[in-house]
Amino acid sequence: MKKSHLLYLIVILLISTNLQAKSPYIKLDKSEKRFKKIKDYKLKDFNFNWNINYMDIVNYDVKSSDKIHFSLLPKVKFYTVIKVGKKVKFPMSKQVWLAEALLKKDYFWKQMLMPPGLMYSFTTLRFLENGDKRFKAVSQLEDIKEMIEPIDTEAKLHLWLLVKEEGSSHIYSYKKIKNLYRVRFSVSSLGCYYTEYFKFYDQKGMVVESKKIKEHRIKNCNVIMP
Repeated sequence: MKKSHLLYLIVILLISTNLQAKSPYIKLDKSEKRFKKIKDYKLKDFNFNWNINYMDIVNYDVKSSDKIHFSLLPKVKFYTVIKVGKKVKFPMSKQVWLAEALLKKDYFWKQMLMPPGLMYSFTTLRFLENGDKRFKAVSQLEDIKEMIEPIDTEAKLHLWLLVKEEGSSHIYSYKKIKNLYRVRFSVSSLGCYYTEYFKFYDQKGMVVESKKIKEHRIKNCNVIMP
């Protein structure tokens, strides 16, 4: 990675860190709960529709020269988001094979990194079903919907937000209101701006309503750019 790109990422990290300290205090409503850290859930918390005894979510970086064709880096590294269930041996060769099989233009769970168009982060949910020795990975959004619908636990809701909301790091809390989940997002941008809003999700994961709560610019704050 070029020094300029590394500097950019460091600056963004410092801004984000500084930002959290300046974000307004959030008082939760009655019956509203903070989300657990994703890594703190257990397999039973998801109550999957499929008979799964092992599940993990990992991400890995890939390169692309045209935003259409993708290839793994010479040395693939998998970064674990969550790992639950039975302890299993997952050979690296099989992990690489699964990762490579998902390198498609229309893959649903990918995000562009810096520099634009050259590096991407792919995220995948991998699992092992009872009685099966072959590891699998979800290849489309419908797979995850089939695994978790209806969304009736915090863990399922958190997983769905990881998939559907690129700003999943901004999810703050949730409240169950009849058959809906009201999710609070707390977003700080570039060190100077703050926005807080609700999104209401039904048990199929569809957003049925959005509502802005707060929006303001932090006083005497200048945007820092490399």
